[in-house]
Amino acid sequence: ALIHRLADGQALGRLITTHIDPDLLDVRALDSVVVTPGKKPDQQTQDKIRGNVTLLTESLQAAGLEVPDIDPATLASMEPESARGWRELAWAVCSHALLKGVRDDANLPLWSKLPKVEDSRRPRGAGQGDSAEEVLEKWFRWRVAGEPIFAGETWKDGTCHCQLKASTESLEPPEDSDAGYQSRLKALMGSTDRNKAIASSMRKAGTEPTPGLPPEQLASLATLFAEAGQSEKNSACHWEYGKAFSAVLYQHWRVTHGKNAQSLGKENEDAGSPVVDHKELKGAGAVRMEKQLRNWVNRLLNYKGKQRVSSLFSAVRDGLLLLRVLDCLSPGVVEWRKVEMAPKNKFHRLTNNNIGVKLCTKAPFDFSLVGIAGVDLVDGNKKLTLALVWQLMRYQMFQNLNSLLNNNNASSNSSLASSKGTENEAKKPRGKQRRGQAFSEKTLIRHANNALAQAQANGRAVAAVDPRAKPWLDLRLSTFTDDHLTRSHYLAALLWGSAGVNVPWKLMGEGANEQGKVANARLVISLARKRGATVYITPKDIVELKGDMIITLVAAILGLSAQ
Repeated sequence: ALIHRLADGQALGRLITTHIDPDLLDVRALDSVVVTPGKKPDQQTQDKIRGNVTLLTESLQAAGLEVPDIDPATLASMEPESARGWRELAWAVCSHALLKGVRDDANLPLWSKLPKVEDSRRPRGAGQGDSAEEVLEKWFRWRVAGEPIFAGETWKDGTCHCQLKASTESLEPPEDSDAGYQSRLKALMGSTDRNKAIASSMRKAGTEPTPGLPPEQLASLATLFAEAGQSEKNSACHWEYGKAFSAVLYQHWRVTHGKNAQSLGKENEDAGSPVVDHKELKGAGAVRMEKQLRNWVNRLLNYKGKQRVSSLFSAVRDGLLLLRVLDCLSPGVVEWRKVEMAPKNKFHRLTNNNIGVKLCTKAPFDFSLVGIAGVDLVDGNKKLTLALVWQLMRYQMFQNLNSLLNNNNASSNSSLASSKGTENEAKKPRGKQRRGQAFSEKTLIRHANNALAQAQANGRAVAAVDPRAKPWLDLRLSTFTDDHLTRSHYLAALLWGSAGVNVPWKLMGEGANEQGKVANARLVISLARKRGATVYITPKDIVELKGDMIITLVAAILGLSAQ
Protein backbone atom coordinates (compact mmCIF):
# COMPACT_ATOMS: atom_id res chain seq x y z
CA ALA A 1 0.00 0.00 0.00
CA LEU A 2 2.98 2.31 0.44
CA ILE A 3 3.47 2.71 -3.29
CA HIS A 4 0.07 4.40 -3.37
CA ARG A 5 1.46 7.15 -1.13
CA LEU A 6 4.14 7.87 -3.72
CA ALA A 7 1.68 8.34 -6.60
CA ASP A 8 1.24 12.09 -6.12
CA GLY A 9 5.01 12.57 -6.23
CA GLN A 10 5.07 14.89 -3.22
CA ALA A 11 7.49 12.86 -1.09
CA LEU A 12 9.91 12.21 -3.95
CA GLY A 13 9.51 15.75 -5.30
CA ARG A 14 10.36 17.27 -1.94
CA LEU A 15 13.39 15.03 -1.68
CA ILE A 16 14.63 16.44 -4.99
CA THR A 17 13.98 20.09 -4.10
CA THR A 18 15.33 19.91 -0.55
CA HIS A 19 18.36 17.68 -1.09
CA ILE A 20 19.39 18.05 -4.76
CA ASP A 21 18.35 21.43 -6.19
CA PRO A 22 15.41 23.65 -5.19
CA ASP A 23 15.12 24.92 -8.78
CA LEU A 24 15.04 21.47 -10.37
CA LEU A 25 11.26 21.17 -10.19
CA ASP A 26 8.21 22.92 -8.77
CA VAL A 27 6.19 20.62 -6.52
CA ARG A 28 3.14 22.74 -7.34
CA ALA A 29 3.18 21.19 -10.80
CA LEU A 30 2.59 17.72 -9.32
CA ASP A 31 -1.03 16.58 -9.46
CA SER A 32 -2.67 15.55 -6.21
CA VAL A 33 -4.08 12.04 -6.53
CA VAL A 34 -5.70 9.59 -4.14
CA VAL A 35 -5.26 5.90 -4.95
CA THR A 36 -7.10 3.19 -3.05
CA PRO A 37 -5.06 -0.01 -2.48
CA GLY A 38 -6.54 -2.96 -4.34
CA LYS A 39 -8.52 -0.74 -6.73
CA LYS A 40 -7.27 0.19 -10.20
CA PRO A 41 -7.29 3.98 -10.68
CA ASP A 42 -9.46 5.45 -13.44
CA GLN A 43 -7.91 6.78 -16.64
CA GLN A 44 -7.87 10.40 -15.47
CA THR A 45 -5.99 9.44 -12.30
CA GLN A 46 -3.56 7.30 -14.29
CA ASP A 47 -2.84 10.26 -16.58
CA LYS A 48 -2.04 12.40 -13.54
CA ILE A 49 0.25 9.75 -12.06
CA ARG A 50 2.02 9.32 -15.40
CA GLY A 51 2.60 13.07 -15.57
CA ASN A 52 4.01 13.09 -12.03
CA VAL A 53 6.41 10.24 -12.79
CA THR A 54 7.50 11.92 -16.04
CA LEU A 55 8.22 15.18 -14.22
CA LEU A 56 10.33 13.39 -11.61
CA THR A 57 12.40 11.41 -14.12
CA GLU A 58 12.88 14.31 -16.56
CA SER A 59 14.01 16.56 -13.70
CA LEU A 60 16.57 14.02 -12.50
CA GLN A 61 17.94 13.52 -16.00
CA ALA A 62 18.10 17.28 -16.56
CA ALA A 63 20.38 17.42 -13.52
CA GLY A 64 22.62 14.76 -15.07
CA LEU A 65 21.52 12.00 -12.70
CA GLU A 66 20.86 8.42 -13.73
CA VAL A 67 17.33 7.09 -13.49
CA PRO A 68 16.04 3.52 -13.86
CA ASP A 69 14.55 2.40 -17.15
CA ILE A 70 10.91 2.54 -16.12
CA ASP A 71 7.69 3.07 -18.04
CA PRO A 72 5.52 5.83 -16.51
CA ALA A 73 2.38 4.18 -17.91
CA THR A 74 3.20 0.92 -16.10
CA LEU A 75 3.70 2.75 -12.80
CA ALA A 76 0.47 4.68 -13.36
CA SER A 77 -1.52 1.45 -13.65
CA MET A 78 -0.70 0.70 -9.96
CA GLU A 79 -0.91 -3.00 -10.80
CA PRO A 80 1.09 -5.42 -8.62
CA GLU A 81 3.82 -5.60 -11.26
CA SER A 82 4.33 -1.83 -10.92
CA ALA A 83 5.55 -2.18 -7.31
CA ARG A 84 9.13 -2.90 -8.29
CA GLY A 85 9.19 0.08 -10.65
CA TRP A 86 8.00 2.35 -7.84
CA ARG A 87 10.71 1.00 -5.54
CA GLU A 88 13.37 1.56 -8.22
CA LEU A 89 12.17 5.12 -8.78
CA ALA A 90 12.11 5.81 -5.03
CA TRP A 91 15.61 4.38 -4.65
CA ALA A 92 16.88 6.47 -7.58
CA VAL A 93 15.59 9.66 -5.96
CA CYS A 94 16.84 8.66 -2.51
CA SER A 95 20.26 7.63 -3.78
CA HIS A 96 20.77 11.01 -5.40
CA ALA A 97 19.00 13.10 -2.77
CA LEU A 98 19.78 11.50 0.58
CA LEU A 99 23.27 10.35 -0.35
CA LYS A 100 24.00 13.87 -1.55
CA GLY A 101 23.14 15.00 1.98
CA VAL A 102 25.52 12.39 3.34
CA ARG A 103 28.19 13.50 0.87
CA ASP A 104 27.73 17.12 1.90
CA ASP A 105 28.34 16.05 5.50
CA ALA A 106 31.56 14.24 4.63
CA ASN A 107 33.70 17.15 5.88
CA LEU A 108 31.99 17.37 9.28
CA PRO A 109 34.43 16.89 12.16
CA LEU A 110 32.58 13.76 13.29
CA TRP A 111 33.69 11.56 10.40
CA SER A 112 37.41 12.17 10.86
CA LYS A 113 37.38 10.26 14.15
CA LEU A 114 35.42 7.26 12.91
CA PRO A 115 37.33 4.24 11.62
CA LYS A 116 37.28 3.53 7.89
CA VAL A 117 35.10 0.60 6.88
CA GLU A 118 37.11 -2.31 5.52
CA ASP A 119 36.24 -3.42 2.00
CA SER A 120 36.04 -7.04 3.15
CA ARG A 121 32.85 -6.26 5.03
CA ARG A 122 31.02 -5.44 1.85
CA PRO A 123 28.84 -8.09 0.21
CA ARG A 124 30.47 -9.77 -2.75
CA GLY A 125 29.85 -7.89 -5.98
CA ALA A 126 28.69 -4.76 -4.22
CA GLY A 127 31.53 -2.66 -5.63
CA GLN A 128 33.69 -0.17 -3.82
CA GLY A 129 31.13 2.65 -3.66
CA ASP A 130 31.74 6.37 -3.65
CA SER A 131 32.55 8.73 -0.81
CA ALA A 132 28.89 9.16 0.15
CA GLU A 133 28.43 5.43 0.59
CA GLU A 134 31.60 5.20 2.64
CA VAL A 135 30.40 7.99 4.93
CA LEU A 136 27.03 6.26 5.30
CA GLU A 137 28.78 2.99 6.11
CA LYS A 138 30.90 4.75 8.74
CA TRP A 139 27.79 6.17 10.32
CA PHE A 140 26.01 2.81 10.26
CA ARG A 141 28.99 1.00 11.80
CA TRP A 142 29.18 3.74 14.44
CA ARG A 143 25.49 3.36 15.31
CA VAL A 144 25.17 -0.43 15.15
CA ALA A 145 28.55 -2.03 15.83
CA GLY A 146 29.00 -5.64 14.83
CA GLU A 147 26.17 -5.91 12.32
CA PRO A 148 26.72 -6.64 8.60
CA ILE A 149 26.52 -3.56 6.39
CA PHE A 150 23.20 -3.23 4.55
CA ALA A 151 22.73 -6.97 3.99
CA GLY A 152 22.62 -10.26 5.85
CA GLU A 153 20.26 -12.36 7.96
CA THR A 154 19.56 -9.63 10.52
CA TRP A 155 18.43 -7.40 7.67
CA LYS A 156 16.14 -10.06 6.26
CA ASP A 157 14.15 -10.50 9.47
CA GLY A 158 14.10 -6.81 10.38
CA THR A 159 16.37 -7.07 13.44
CA CYS A 160 18.92 -4.63 12.06
CA HIS A 161 16.21 -2.15 11.08
CA CYS A 162 14.97 -2.12 14.68
CA GLN A 163 18.46 -1.74 16.11
CA LEU A 164 19.26 1.19 13.84
CA LYS A 165 15.97 2.94 14.59
CA ALA A 166 16.31 2.48 18.36
CA SER A 167 19.87 3.82 18.14
CA THR A 168 18.94 7.03 16.28
CA GLU A 169 16.77 8.27 19.16
CA SER A 170 19.97 9.42 20.88
CA LEU A 171 22.61 11.76 19.52
CA GLU A 172 25.49 9.36 20.12
CA PRO A 173 25.30 5.56 20.00
CA PRO A 174 23.81 4.19 23.25
CA GLU A 175 25.57 1.65 25.42
CA ASP A 176 24.11 -1.85 25.54
CA SER A 177 23.28 -1.21 29.18
CA ASP A 178 21.25 1.90 28.32
CA ALA A 179 17.78 1.17 29.71
CA GLY A 180 16.07 3.61 27.32
CA TYR A 181 17.70 2.01 24.29
CA GLN A 182 16.84 -1.51 25.45
CA SER A 183 13.24 -0.47 26.09
CA ARG A 184 12.88 1.05 22.62
CA LEU A 185 14.51 -1.95 20.97
CA LYS A 186 12.31 -4.41 22.89
CA ALA A 187 9.16 -2.54 21.85
CA LEU A 188 10.15 -2.59 18.17
CA MET A 189 11.36 -6.20 18.17
CA GLY A 190 8.23 -7.39 19.98
CA SER A 191 5.87 -5.85 17.47
CA THR A 192 4.02 -8.20 15.13
CA ASP A 193 4.82 -5.79 12.28
CA ARG A 194 8.29 -4.36 12.90
CA ASN A 195 8.27 -2.11 9.85
CA LYS A 196 4.98 -0.57 10.92
CA ALA A 197 6.33 0.00 14.42
CA ILE A 198 9.44 1.72 13.04
CA ALA A 199 7.29 4.04 10.91
CA SER A 200 5.03 4.86 13.86
CA SER A 201 8.06 5.74 15.99
CA MET A 202 9.47 7.99 13.25
CA ARG A 203 6.19 9.89 12.87
CA LYS A 204 6.18 10.74 16.57
CA ALA A 205 9.70 12.15 16.49
CA GLY A 206 10.44 15.80 15.76
CA THR A 207 7.25 17.81 16.19
CA GLU A 208 8.98 21.13 15.46
CA PRO A 209 9.38 22.32 11.84
CA THR A 210 12.65 21.11 10.35
CA PRO A 211 14.30 21.37 6.93
CA GLY A 212 13.81 18.49 4.52
CA LEU A 213 11.07 15.90 4.56
CA PRO A 214 8.57 15.82 7.43
CA PRO A 215 8.55 12.74 9.71
CA GLU A 216 5.45 11.32 7.96
CA GLN A 217 7.15 11.12 4.57
CA LEU A 218 10.46 9.92 5.98
CA ALA A 219 8.55 7.17 7.78
CA SER A 220 6.83 6.10 4.55
CA LEU A 221 10.15 5.86 2.71
CA ALA A 222 11.77 3.92 5.56
CA THR A 223 8.94 1.38 5.55
CA LEU A 224 9.01 1.16 1.75
CA PHE A 225 12.69 0.22 1.67
CA ALA A 226 12.47 -2.10 4.66
CA GLU A 227 9.64 -4.05 3.05
CA ALA A 228 11.36 -4.00 -0.34
CA GLY A 229 14.58 -5.42 1.10
CA GLN A 230 12.72 -8.21 2.88
CA SER A 231 10.54 -9.09 -0.12
CA GLU A 232 13.63 -9.32 -2.35
CA LYS A 233 16.04 -10.64 0.27
CA ASN A 234 17.61 -13.12 -2.12
CA SER A 235 18.11 -10.70 -5.01
CA ALA A 236 20.93 -8.31 -5.84
CA CYS A 237 18.61 -5.41 -4.93
CA HIS A 238 18.71 -6.42 -1.25
CA TRP A 239 21.99 -4.52 -0.73
CA GLU A 240 20.58 -1.36 -2.35
CA TYR A 241 17.41 -1.36 -0.25
CA GLY A 242 19.41 -1.81 2.96
CA LYS A 243 21.53 1.16 1.96
CA ALA A 244 18.39 3.17 1.12
CA PHE A 245 16.83 2.40 4.51
CA SER A 246 20.03 3.50 6.25
CA ALA A 247 20.10 6.74 4.22
CA VAL A 248 16.54 7.53 5.32
CA LEU A 249 17.41 6.79 8.97
CA TYR A 250 20.51 8.96 8.64
CA GLN A 251 18.34 11.86 7.52
CA HIS A 252 15.91 11.12 10.37
CA TRP A 253 18.81 11.25 12.84
CA ARG A 254 20.02 14.57 11.39
CA VAL A 255 16.51 16.09 11.48
CA THR A 256 15.84 14.83 15.01
CA HIS A 257 19.06 16.15 16.51
CA GLY A 258 19.56 19.23 14.31
CA LYS A 259 22.71 21.30 14.84
CA ASN A 260 23.93 19.02 17.63
CA ALA A 261 24.70 16.37 15.01
CA GLN A 262 26.82 18.84 13.06
CA SER A 263 28.89 19.82 16.09
CA LEU A 264 29.85 16.27 17.09
CA GLY A 265 33.61 15.86 17.14
CA LYS A 266 34.27 19.58 16.79
CA GLU A 267 36.71 19.45 19.64
CA ASN A 268 38.96 17.24 17.48
CA GLU A 269 38.65 19.37 14.37
CA ASP A 270 41.92 19.99 12.61
CA ALA A 271 42.81 23.69 12.46
CA GLY A 272 44.09 23.12 8.96
CA SER A 273 40.68 22.22 7.50
CA PRO A 274 40.35 22.88 3.78
CA VAL A 275 38.86 26.22 2.77
CA VAL A 276 36.27 26.44 -0.01
CA ASP A 277 37.63 28.13 -3.11
CA HIS A 278 34.99 30.68 -4.11
CA LYS A 279 36.66 31.34 -7.45
CA GLU A 280 34.36 28.65 -8.83
CA LEU A 281 31.43 31.01 -8.35
CA LYS A 282 32.71 33.31 -11.10
CA GLY A 283 31.04 32.91 -14.48
CA ALA A 284 28.04 31.06 -13.07
CA GLY A 285 26.28 31.24 -16.45
CA ALA A 286 29.15 29.44 -18.20
CA VAL A 287 29.27 26.84 -15.43
CA ARG A 288 25.55 26.18 -15.86
CA MET A 289 25.90 25.87 -19.63
CA GLU A 290 28.78 23.38 -19.32
CA LYS A 291 26.65 21.23 -17.02
CA GLN A 292 23.63 21.47 -19.32
CA LEU A 293 25.60 20.53 -22.43
CA ARG A 294 27.41 17.75 -20.55
CA ASN A 295 24.09 16.29 -19.43
CA TRP A 296 22.83 16.47 -23.01
CA VAL A 297 25.89 14.56 -24.26
CA ASN A 298 25.52 11.86 -21.59
CA ARG A 299 21.86 11.36 -22.44
CA LEU A 300 22.45 11.45 -26.21
CA LEU A 301 25.14 8.77 -26.02
CA ASN A 302 23.29 6.87 -23.28
CA TYR A 303 26.37 6.90 -21.07
CA LYS A 304 25.96 5.12 -17.74
CA GLY A 305 28.09 4.83 -14.60
CA LYS A 306 31.80 5.34 -15.22
CA GLN A 307 31.15 6.06 -18.90
CA ARG A 308 29.47 9.35 -18.01
CA VAL A 309 31.28 12.55 -18.90
CA SER A 310 32.14 14.46 -15.72
CA SER A 311 33.90 17.41 -17.40
CA LEU A 312 33.05 18.46 -20.93
CA PHE A 313 36.27 20.44 -21.33
CA SER A 314 38.45 17.44 -20.47
CA ALA A 315 36.36 14.88 -22.36
CA VAL A 316 36.57 16.62 -25.76
CA ARG A 317 40.35 16.86 -25.81
CA ASP A 318 41.05 13.48 -27.44
CA GLY A 319 38.46 14.11 -30.17
CA LEU A 320 36.65 10.80 -29.70
CA LEU A 321 33.70 12.31 -27.82
CA LEU A 322 33.09 14.89 -30.56
CA LEU A 323 33.20 12.19 -33.23
CA ARG A 324 30.80 9.93 -31.32
CA VAL A 325 28.33 12.79 -30.95
CA LEU A 326 28.56 13.58 -34.68
CA ASP A 327 28.07 9.92 -35.60
CA CYS A 328 25.08 9.69 -33.27
CA LEU A 329 23.45 12.78 -34.83
CA SER A 330 24.15 11.59 -38.39
CA PRO A 331 24.98 7.86 -38.45
CA GLY A 332 27.77 6.96 -40.84
CA VAL A 333 29.15 10.49 -41.18
CA VAL A 334 32.44 9.53 -39.44
CA GLU A 335 35.00 7.42 -41.30
CA TRP A 336 36.27 5.56 -38.27
CA ARG A 337 39.18 3.99 -40.16
CA LYS A 338 40.79 7.45 -40.23
CA VAL A 339 40.33 8.01 -36.49
CA GLU A 340 42.97 7.40 -33.82
CA MET A 341 40.92 5.18 -31.50
CA ALA A 342 43.62 5.15 -28.79
CA PRO A 343 45.14 8.63 -28.96
CA LYS A 344 48.45 8.57 -27.09
CA ASN A 345 49.80 12.04 -27.74
CA LYS A 346 48.80 15.56 -28.73
CA PHE A 347 49.27 14.83 -32.42
CA HIS A 348 46.73 11.97 -32.27
CA ARG A 349 44.27 14.13 -30.32
CA LEU A 350 44.72 16.98 -32.79
CA THR A 351 44.10 14.61 -35.72
CA ASN A 352 40.78 13.46 -34.24
CA ASN A 353 39.55 16.95 -33.40
CA ASN A 354 40.52 18.29 -36.84
CA ILE A 355 38.41 15.53 -38.40
CA GLY A 356 35.50 16.46 -36.13
CA VAL A 357 35.69 20.20 -36.79
CA LYS A 358 35.93 19.60 -40.55
CA LEU A 359 32.81 17.39 -40.44
CA CYS A 360 30.94 20.12 -38.58
CA THR A 361 31.46 22.53 -41.48
CA LYS A 362 30.10 20.08 -44.08
CA ALA A 363 26.64 18.69 -44.79
CA PRO A 364 24.51 17.73 -43.02
CA PHE A 365 25.69 20.07 -40.23
CA ASP A 366 26.99 23.11 -42.16
CA PHE A 367 28.10 24.99 -39.06
CA SER A 368 29.82 28.34 -39.27
CA LEU A 369 32.87 27.78 -37.05
CA VAL A 370 34.71 31.08 -37.35
CA GLY A 371 37.77 30.98 -35.13
CA ILE A 372 37.23 27.39 -33.94
CA ALA A 373 39.89 24.81 -34.79
CA GLY A 374 40.84 21.36 -33.55
CA VAL A 375 43.70 22.77 -31.48
CA ASP A 376 41.22 24.83 -29.43
CA LEU A 377 39.49 21.64 -28.28
CA VAL A 378 42.80 19.90 -27.58
CA ASP A 379 43.88 22.86 -25.43
CA GLY A 380 40.57 22.85 -23.57
CA ASN A 381 39.44 26.32 -24.67
CA LYS A 382 36.24 26.60 -22.62
CA LYS A 383 34.47 29.33 -24.58
CA LEU A 384 35.01 27.70 -27.97
CA THR A 385 34.19 24.21 -26.64
CA LEU A 386 30.83 25.44 -25.33
CA ALA A 387 30.14 27.25 -28.62
CA LEU A 388 30.72 24.10 -30.68
CA VAL A 389 28.79 21.68 -28.45
CA TRP A 390 25.93 24.19 -28.23
CA GLN A 391 25.66 24.16 -32.04
CA LEU A 392 25.48 20.37 -31.95
CA MET A 393 22.63 20.42 -29.43
CA ARG A 394 20.88 23.14 -31.46
CA TYR A 395 21.25 21.01 -34.60
CA GLN A 396 19.61 17.98 -32.99
CA MET A 397 16.84 20.09 -31.49
CA PHE A 398 15.97 21.83 -34.75
CA GLN A 399 16.17 18.66 -36.81
CA ASN A 400 13.82 16.82 -34.45
CA LEU A 401 11.38 19.74 -34.32
CA ASN A 402 11.47 20.22 -38.08
CA SER A 403 10.72 16.53 -38.59
CA LEU A 404 7.85 16.59 -36.09
CA LEU A 405 6.28 19.68 -37.62
CA ASN A 406 6.65 18.34 -41.17
CA ASN A 407 5.10 15.00 -40.20
CA ASN A 408 2.29 16.81 -38.43
CA ASN A 409 1.59 19.00 -41.47
CA ALA A 410 1.83 16.04 -43.83
CA SER A 411 -0.68 14.11 -41.74
CA SER A 412 -3.16 16.98 -41.57
CA ASN A 413 -2.87 17.70 -45.29
CA SER A 414 -2.81 14.09 -46.50
CA SER A 415 -6.40 14.08 -47.73
CA LEU A 416 -5.87 17.34 -49.61
CA ALA A 417 -2.65 16.12 -51.15
CA SER A 418 -4.20 12.84 -52.33
CA SER A 419 -7.09 14.66 -54.02
CA LYS A 420 -4.74 16.87 -56.04
CA GLY A 421 -2.51 13.97 -56.99
CA THR A 422 1.18 14.12 -57.58
CA GLU A 423 1.18 16.18 -60.79
CA ASN A 424 1.34 19.53 -59.07
CA GLU A 425 4.04 18.26 -56.75
CA ALA A 426 6.23 17.44 -59.72
CA LYS A 427 5.88 20.99 -61.05
CA LYS A 428 7.18 22.59 -57.84
CA PRO A 429 10.64 24.15 -58.12
CA ARG A 430 13.17 22.30 -56.05
CA GLY A 431 15.85 24.62 -54.76
CA LYS A 432 18.94 23.38 -52.99
CA GLN A 433 18.42 23.45 -49.23
CA ARG A 434 20.97 22.48 -46.66
CA ARG A 435 19.64 20.20 -43.95
CA GLY A 436 21.48 22.11 -41.23
CA GLN A 437 19.71 25.31 -42.29
CA ALA A 438 16.23 23.81 -42.63
CA PHE A 439 15.19 25.40 -39.37
CA SER A 440 16.34 28.64 -37.76
CA GLU A 441 15.64 30.92 -34.82
CA LYS A 442 13.41 33.10 -37.01
CA THR A 443 11.43 30.03 -38.07
CA LEU A 444 11.07 29.02 -34.43
CA ILE A 445 9.75 32.47 -33.45
CA ARG A 446 7.28 32.45 -36.32
CA HIS A 447 5.95 28.98 -35.41
CA ALA A 448 5.63 29.93 -31.73
CA ASN A 449 3.75 33.18 -32.39
CA ASN A 450 1.49 31.51 -34.96
CA ALA A 451 0.65 28.67 -32.57
CA LEU A 452 -0.39 31.11 -29.85
CA ALA A 453 -2.37 33.32 -32.26
CA GLN A 454 -4.13 30.30 -33.72
CA ALA A 455 -5.12 29.06 -30.27
CA GLN A 456 -6.65 32.45 -29.50
CA ALA A 457 -8.46 32.61 -32.85
CA ASN A 458 -9.93 29.15 -32.33
CA GLY A 459 -11.20 30.20 -28.93
CA ARG A 460 -9.28 27.39 -27.26
CA ALA A 461 -10.76 27.57 -23.73
CA VAL A 462 -9.94 31.26 -23.53
CA ALA A 463 -12.92 31.70 -21.24
CA ALA A 464 -11.31 29.32 -18.74
CA VAL A 465 -8.15 31.42 -18.51
CA ASP A 466 -7.84 33.49 -15.35
CA PRO A 467 -8.86 37.11 -16.19
CA ARG A 468 -5.56 38.35 -14.76
CA ALA A 469 -3.67 36.15 -17.23
CA LYS A 470 -5.63 36.95 -20.42
CA PRO A 471 -3.36 39.88 -21.39
CA TRP A 472 -0.44 37.44 -21.38
CA LEU A 473 -2.02 35.61 -24.32
CA ASP A 474 -1.49 38.75 -26.43
CA LEU A 475 2.29 38.71 -25.90
CA ARG A 476 4.42 37.94 -28.93
CA LEU A 477 8.07 37.03 -29.38
CA SER A 478 10.46 39.13 -31.46
CA THR A 479 13.79 37.84 -30.11
CA PHE A 480 14.84 35.34 -27.48
CA THR A 481 16.03 38.14 -25.25
CA ASP A 482 12.74 40.07 -25.09
CA ASP A 483 12.42 41.67 -21.68
CA HIS A 484 8.94 40.22 -21.03
CA LEU A 485 10.43 36.69 -21.12
CA THR A 486 11.94 37.25 -17.67
CA ARG A 487 8.43 36.94 -16.19
CA SER A 488 7.70 33.70 -18.13
CA HIS A 489 4.17 34.84 -19.01
CA TYR A 490 4.71 34.28 -22.74
CA LEU A 491 6.17 30.81 -22.09
CA ALA A 492 3.14 29.85 -19.96
CA ALA A 493 0.81 31.14 -22.69
CA LEU A 494 2.75 29.11 -25.30
CA LEU A 495 2.34 25.96 -23.21
CA TRP A 496 -1.38 26.64 -23.09
CA GLY A 497 -1.81 27.56 -26.75
CA SER A 498 0.65 25.24 -28.46
CA ALA A 499 0.85 22.12 -26.29
CA GLY A 500 -2.63 22.28 -24.73
CA VAL A 501 -1.28 22.27 -21.17
CA ASN A 502 -3.75 23.19 -18.44
CA VAL A 503 -1.67 25.96 -16.91
CA PRO A 504 -2.50 26.72 -13.27
CA TRP A 505 -2.81 30.44 -13.96
CA LYS A 506 -3.49 31.35 -10.34
CA LEU A 507 -0.04 30.02 -9.41
CA MET A 508 1.65 32.32 -11.93
CA GLY A 509 2.63 35.61 -10.31
CA GLU A 510 3.16 39.02 -11.84
CA GLY A 511 6.95 38.56 -11.65
CA ALA A 512 7.45 41.93 -10.01
CA ASN A 513 10.77 40.92 -8.41
CA GLU A 514 13.49 38.36 -8.97
CA GLN A 515 12.00 35.86 -6.54
CA GLY A 516 8.65 36.01 -8.35
CA LYS A 517 10.34 35.65 -11.73
CA VAL A 518 12.28 32.58 -10.59
CA ALA A 519 9.09 31.00 -9.20
CA ASN A 520 7.26 31.57 -12.50
CA ALA A 521 10.16 30.15 -14.53
CA ARG A 522 10.44 27.10 -12.28
CA LEU A 523 6.72 26.36 -12.69
CA VAL A 524 6.81 26.73 -16.49
CA ILE A 525 9.84 24.43 -16.81
CA SER A 526 8.17 21.85 -14.57
CA LEU A 527 4.94 21.93 -16.59
CA ALA A 528 6.93 21.36 -19.78
CA ARG A 529 8.85 18.43 -18.28
CA LYS A 530 5.63 16.96 -16.93
CA ARG A 531 4.42 16.62 -20.51
CA GLY A 532 7.68 14.92 -21.51
CA ALA A 533 9.79 17.83 -22.73
CA THR A 534 13.54 17.18 -22.49
CA VAL A 535 15.03 20.51 -21.45
CA TYR A 536 18.17 21.40 -19.50
CA ILE A 537 17.31 25.04 -18.89
CA THR A 538 17.21 26.47 -15.36
CA PRO A 539 14.97 29.23 -13.97
CA LYS A 540 17.99 31.54 -13.75
CA ASP A 541 18.60 31.13 -17.48
CA ILE A 542 15.15 32.58 -18.14
CA VAL A 543 15.42 35.38 -15.58
CA GLU A 544 18.87 36.33 -16.89
CA LEU A 545 17.61 36.15 -20.51
CA LYS A 546 20.08 33.50 -21.67
CA GLY A 547 18.76 33.40 -25.22
CA ASP A 548 20.59 30.20 -26.19
CA MET A 549 18.82 28.22 -23.47
CA ILE A 550 15.43 29.92 -23.91
CA ILE A 551 15.56 28.70 -27.52
CA THR A 552 15.70 25.11 -26.24
CA LEU A 553 12.62 25.59 -24.07
CA VAL A 554 10.53 27.20 -26.83
CA ALA A 555 11.56 24.44 -29.25
CA ALA A 556 10.69 21.76 -26.68
CA ILE A 557 7.23 23.28 -26.12
CA LEU A 558 6.55 23.37 -29.86
CA GLY A 559 7.77 19.79 -30.06
CA LEU A 560 5.09 18.78 -27.56
CA SER A 561 2.42 20.24 -29.82
CA ALA A 562 3.70 18.27 -32.80
CA GLN A 563 3.91 14.89 -31.06
